[in-house]
Amino acid sequence: MENSLAEKPIIVGLASIWAGGGHNALRDILAEELSQHKDFECHSFTHSDSSYDWFNDNIFGKAPIFLNFLYKKTPGEYPGVSAMKLVRECEEFINKIKPDIVISTNFGVCSAFGFLKRTLKLSFQNIYAIPDYGRTGAAAFPNNRYFKPDYVIVFDVETKKGLVEDLKFPSNKIILSGSIASRSFRDIIKDSKKLTRTELFKQINKELKFKWEIPSDKNTYIICGGAGGVINKSFKLLKAFAEYNEENSAFQNENQFLIITGQNEKFRDKLNTLRKKKSWQNIYPLPWISLNTYAKTMLASNFPILITIAPATINQLLTANCGPFVVYHYRTGPELENVAFIKKEGLGAEIKDPETIIHKIIKGFSVDERNDFLKLATEHLQLRKELLEELPAVLKTIYNANLNKKEINPKAIPSLDYTKISPKLLLSILILLIPSSLIFAYAQYFKGKKKIANNEYIKKATQLTGKFWPFK
Repeated sequence: MENSLAEKPIIVGLASIWAGGGHNALRDILAEELSQHKDFECHSFTHSDSSYDWFNDNIFGKAPIFLNFLYKKTPGEYPGVSAMKLVRECEEFINKIKPDIVISTNFGVCSAFGFLKRTLKLSFQNIYAIPDYGRTGAAAFPNNRYFKPDYVIVFDVETKKGLVEDLKFPSNKIILSGSIASRSFRDIIKDSKKLTRTELFKQINKELKFKWEIPSDKNTYIICGGAGGVINKSFKLLKAFAEYNEENSAFQNENQFLIITGQNEKFRDKLNTLRKKKSWQNIYPLPWISLNTYAKTMLASNFPILITIAPATINQLLTANCGPFVVYHYRTGPELENVAFIKKEGLGAEIKDPETIIHKIIKGFSVDERNDFLKLATEHLQLRKELLEELPAVLKTIYNANLNKKEINPKAIPSLDYTKISPKLLLSILILLIPSSLIFAYAQYFKGKKKIANNEYIKKATQLTGKFWPFK
């Protein structure tokens, strides 16, 4: 019996949600690494809810002060409240794969799995992999006992320190690992480095299939900002480039800008209209492009100008040796910590003034600055690759340590029993739903989904509160 248990592969669920591409990117990197080992059977899951992503771009992207306040000051119950509407799909995933370990790269999804584990008395290890660097805000960490993860994977020493000091999470439950670009991205970079610059641009133009071609003989700068939700924040900078072009033809003749507009079609259309003017014709708005094309634009660039900043983009740019970074704009909350990480690691600088960026383009980074960046990039990636390679052994140790602590009935997974929810938690949920219901009901309405008032889990929570004073 013991031998059969030892030989059984560890079933790992890797869960994410679309809330910016970084959550899915991290999930895929972890799945890629674990799948290399025969001890693991991996299943990936992306939750269909889109309100997190919508709020990132349309609320938090436009109200950074509000985001920063929420990120740092929101009570720890908030992740649980926001996760209530995620429970159904998470429960279906658990029933389908019956996991030994679930690793989530988003706090809401992790909270939903934590809620299911504790109310159904399941035995899988619920692990939260925090994608961002630096200290995690209370709003992005499920700290209530009904939602709290069993373990946390972090990718920065400062993240671990923050969890222990600020959020009182036990140090021995925190795994320091590494995050790097995906294997497929690394292979594209490796193969594309063999190309000449002319060949590189020839392939880029072929893949883009535009009516105009991007020349290969100019200094090139990639301007990127995640999936494109806040890429329009670059407009002030682009306008400054166009105005400078009008007075300095040499600047336009020598430099060009590839701006990744992603899913932001409205902004891309605006830039394409402006390209009819001569001063805008060295600015090329690119749509949502393939990983292959994205990697090649990084290789072709002198350095990147970032409109948002996340670890997935950092790792890709480092792999392509595209840097040092110039951070022009970022959202607050976790991105503040990511900017601090870049500065601490010596990978780039924050420059918010368009005129200063223009001077940096004209002057360029010095040979020493460029060499320092390449050295730091190599060291950064090597260390994180080593840490990532240690993760499978750590997860196997966690699995074996908890092997005899199974509470689940092996014959069947029970149905969710709402009577097991504590009155204290229900009271917390009810209080927090006053602001949260406005946020998430509108998000669901906007996306054409059910309003939160029709969510069966919220209905049950509301019904149960009627049993307790003062809600009788």
